[in-house]
Amino acid sequence: MKRIGCAILAVLMLGMLFAGCGSADSESNMIFVGKKGKVQTVDIEEFDKSYYSEEDFKTFAQEAIDEYNMSHEVDAITLTELVVKDEMAKLKMEYKTVSDFSNFNEITLYQGSVTSAVSEGYLFDVDFSKVEKGEVTGNATRADVLAEEGLSVVIIKANTNVKIEGTICYVSTANVTVTGKDTVAIYDEENTSLTTDVCTYIIYK
Repeated sequence: MKRIGCAILAVLMLGMLFAGCGSADSESNMIFVGKKGKVQTVDIEEFDKSYYSEEDFKTFAQEAIDEYNMSHEVDAITLTELVVKDEMAKLKMEYKTVSDFSNFNEITLYQGSVTSAVSEGYLFDVDFSKVEKGEVTGNATRADVLAEEGLSVVIIKANTNVKIEGTICYVSTANVTVTGKDTVAIYDEENTSLTTDVCTYIIYK
């Protein structure tokens, strides 16, 4: 489904910058992943009306979502807002599960317990930073992460900002900046495209 999901974004941007939100009022570029796997996203970017009308874009976006929902669970993806104002377009979407997000956009995204992630083949074979009160306080190892009980994890392969429902305890160090108790920014200077080959681990309670 990447051809559909990315086609929506390509029409929106002409130079892609993908993002999501933690609440309906959020204006920041961020993917929000809830504890039960629900995903909310918002994309904000310049919109050139000389190429596309706002109404045509709304129709295109809704048709792409409807096509996905017809072959999956009803309302697996919902378009919650699409507005164009002052030559900026804002697209908000909700995904019922992380699988719906991954399938639609062809971006690796996992949410669950650390124990389940290990069982599903995620190796956690990277360097980690310990996080307290939204700040990095030191280094951590795979053993440190796996030894602590009751932790959840979001794993993503993308250059974007991520917000989780909880408090971050550890993050993988590569390309990650901790920006708050529940938020990180991911940016790979050597690969600035949306999708990457690098697994970013965000471990939280």
